[in-house]
Amino acid sequence: MRIEWLVAFYLFVSVAMILFNFVFLAYEKARAKRFVTKTKRLASDLSEEIERNADFPTEAHKRILERKLRKLSGMESFDLTMQRLQELDAEKSDRYLRGIATVFHRLTYYFAKKPDLKKAYFAYILKRWYRLRPASDTVTQTLLRFVREGSFYVRQNSLEALASVADACAFAEGLRSLGARVEFGSEQVKGAFDLCIASPGIPQFSAFYESAAAASTEIVSEVEFAWRESAADSRWVAVTGTNGKTTACALAAHVLAGAGLAAAAVGNIGDPCIEAVAAGRTDVYVAEVSSYQLASTALFAPDVAVILNVTPDHLSWHQGFEAYAAAKLRVLANLPAVPGSVAVLDATDDVVRRTVRALRAQTPAERGFSYVPVGTAAGLAGDMRAACGSDNAAFLGEDGTLRVACGGREHDLVRACDLQIKGEHNVANALCAASAALALGVDARTVSHALAGFAPLEHRLEPCGCVAGVRCVNDSKATNVDATLKALAAFDDVRPVVLLGGRDKGTDLAPLVQAARCHAKAVVCFGEA
Repeated sequence: MRIEWLVAFYLFVSVAMILFNFVFLAYEKARAKRFVTKTKRLASDLSEEIERNADFPTEAHKRILERKLRKLSGMESFDLTMQRLQELDAEKSDRYLRGIATVFHRLTYYFAKKPDLKKAYFAYILKRWYRLRPASDTVTQTLLRFVREGSFYVRQNSLEALASVADACAFAEGLRSLGARVEFGSEQVKGAFDLCIASPGIPQFSAFYESAAAASTEIVSEVEFAWRESAADSRWVAVTGTNGKTTACALAAHVLAGAGLAAAAVGNIGDPCIEAVAAGRTDVYVAEVSSYQLASTALFAPDVAVILNVTPDHLSWHQGFEAYAAAKLRVLANLPAVPGSVAVLDATDDVVRRTVRALRAQTPAERGFSYVPVGTAAGLAGDMRAACGSDNAAFLGEDGTLRVACGGREHDLVRACDLQIKGEHNVANALCAASAALALGVDARTVSHALAGFAPLEHRLEPCGCVAGVRCVNDSKATNVDATLKALAAFDDVRPVVLLGGRDKGTDLAPLVQAARCHAKAVVCFGEA
């Protein structure tokens, strides 16, 4: 009898716990939904008030905000509201954040005496939303105190905040307080080190780089360091090329995320690779990697390597085109170490096509990885299977459909005219991103849907509205001749008025002059801005 009562009691408690969890989860879901709705409304109200009132934020508003930010719930609401406002209008967001800087100054005194949880969250808010850079002495000194005296998470968030808002000296002081050795004003690296992580801004052939290499057992880039530190089951897509990296990288991450993968675009496009790895929220890293970063790789071996194009750029840094091209091609060097790895190569580019020929001459065993050539010397409509007997190919079909043949199957994807990103170069970017996603196991229907839903990025043939009936397009990221040629070709039969300026990188401008004559109605040259 006692056992029966115990069993009944156990069943009752189990059912009660299940019901409690169900009710609690339903409550939390409803609460989260209300919270999202609230922050959207707050962001919309802020946007309207900023537009209506030139003196906003007022002192009264700042006092109310200061009271709300003293609570964890208030900081959370502020964080999400600012995200919404930034999505609505980045310019208004920046104006508002500059206007409330004094609120953060006053709050530093308040949080200096609060528990570590509140300090850590406040440092996080400062890192994300403090806009007066370099930070005021009040904010800087408070963050330094947090670094010296706080718990692990307080120190971590405060050091990251110093890196974001303070000057180099204040950040260095924060590092020193944690036991790091920081030196300024010298390019001689003294001592002996196991590992050196080189900044991409330091040329490989400079005395500074050579001194660091001599003092270190190994010298690598931040990309390689992050790759080494990432989880063993994580996957990497490395995207490189002279032009198109950011679009192809963002597009590949968009497609992978659309397939339900925890994918993030990292590297030159957004968060540093090591920050994304440390956050631990990503399973597939889509890294935009430059020639600077690839020049300092040793073991870096992504699951998929994408090379878009290789044309003259950054020649002074690399001391010549051959070294520049060799750095780009290093992304393929360690692919044989990754089972099932794939290289996606834009074969419409001369340098990349030579690499395709070299790979084709090897046996699969010698090569150690698969490759998908995109287009041929004849253009994106060329199928490399027919051109040279390649096993795989990505190309633009006669009917305008993007097609990728890999792993013994041919996939019909979206039509080029249905892409929101325009121009032949963006068709190539879409084919490369699609090939990478298919290589990682994403189904063709998901790839097609995601390609069609991808909107143009900022500063890359970005529609900017009309002024007096004139359509304006921002392509300010076209910082070399090849990128500008592709942008001009994207206008088809329309002859735009083109504004050209910038710094001479020592490349031949004759092709640009010829293209401007063929495609542009007029050219306005304004020199270095």
